[in-house]
This record gives sequence, structure tokens and C-alpha cells, in this order.
Amino acid sequence: MSDHNAPAEDTALLAELRAAPPPHDPLPASLLDAARAAFGWRTIDAELAALVYDSTEDARALVGVRGLGDVRELTFQAGPVTVELEVIEVGRRRRLVGQIVPPTAGDVEVRQAVGSRGATVDELGRFLVEEVAPGPTSLRISLDLADGPRRVDTDWTVL
Repeated sequence: MSDHNAPAEDTALLAELRAAPPPHDPLPASLLDAARAAFGWRTIDAELAALVYDSTEDARALVGVRGLGDVRELTFQAGPVTVELEVIEVGRRRRLVGQIVPPTAGDVEVRQAVGSRGATVDELGRFLVEEVAPGPTSLRISLDLADGPRRVDTDWTVL
């Protein structure tokens, strides 16, 4: 805003506002630590499936070798549950073809900044999710295991 056309009292008020300290004090470090700890509890009932294999690492080692195609393979591990995932590029979208080991039925939710998409995991542990956007992605999988229901969340991975 230009001050040269404002009345004198408005100009003085604007100068005073510019000189004022910020409206709040900085947050205490202990409060930030407590907030981070509380945020960590949001998935306490889910096991985190860590990324244990990414075929892009192999692709970097095999630069110049033909036939790698547009399929990326990812493997996540959470205790006895393994999530095997193929990411197939289809234009600007991805198709996810997955397998849960040991095979079991359940549901999968593909979580992204643009929203989430769901699919059913069949009794053989297979699932398919179409039209997945590129970008940071995590899977939330609800399974019906022999020892009871289990929820597994994968690491966030950029597709």
C-alpha cells in the first residue's frame, strides 16, 4: 500500500503497525517436542512397513542395459507381512499392482496429497489400484490375518 496518498493519521498508524513486534512469542521448544510426540501417536495401532527394496536402485546400477521398461518394483516389510508392489507408468498416471504375503484378504488405501483411493485385497492377497498420480504416496492396508486384524502403513515413497 502506498502511504503518500493516505491521510496523516493513517500514515502514522501504518508506521506504528510496521514497528510493532510480531503478534505472538515464539513457541517454547518443550511445546514443539510435545506436539511432535503427540503427532507420532496418530498411527500407534498400525505397523510401519519399511521400504526394503526399490528396483530404481538396480536400474541405476544397470544404466545402459535394455529392457528395464516402465515398471518399478517396491517391497515393504512389517514383521511377518510383506507388501510387494509394481508401479506401472501409464502416461502421467500410475497403476499399482500389489501382493500381500502371506496371502490374506483386506482393504488397501492409497494415500496422496491429492486425495486417496481404495481397493479390495482378495483372499490371495492381490490388489489393483488404477489412476494413481505421481508424487509422495503411502499405502494403508487393513488385513484379516489368522491371529486377528492388522493395519499396516507403508513408508511414504515418491512414485
